[in-house]
Amino acid sequence: AQKRGRNEVEAAVRDVVRVVTPLLKNYHAVRLAIDSVKALAPPIVAEVRQQLAELLVKRFLTTTPWQWLQHMPRYLDALRIRLQKVKQGGAARDRQLQAQLAPLVARYQQRRQENERRSRVDLELETYRWLLEEFRVSLFAQQLGTSTPVSVKRLDQQWASL
Repeated sequence: AQKRGRNEVEAAVRDVVRVVTPLLKNYHAVRLAIDSVKALAPPIVAEVRQQLAELLVKRFLTTTPWQWLQHMPRYLDALRIRLQKVKQGGAARDRQLQAQLAPLVARYQQRRQENERRSRVDLELETYRWLLEEFRVSLFAQQLGTSTPVSVKRLDQQWASL
């Protein structure tokens, strides 16, 4: 039993290292990308910083469900790609895509704040939150792919289940 437990711990540590190593590398790349476009597109940079703050909340390594934590390096890479596209002249396209995303994020944030005031936990809202991250990948860095099919329609269906 002790040997089996040790093997499970070793496997868990390997899984965490497999996620944390690219996560840190991609975080650094995002920070550099922010620095390279902050004067060019301040509103986009502000939104990227907000997304970073939501992804990398205090103790995110222990509070983010593993199901989603393992995708964190991809979410960060999508941010880097988004900023790279803005730097290459894609700010207008980025604003168009952001306009699709904004109402979906706004309704999530409003419901999350209501739940926090009521000390309510809603697992369906958490699923919606992570589907938003996947949707961001599909909008801004489609080449990375998503972990699950996602669209405005799918987000609306998830919202209806709340």
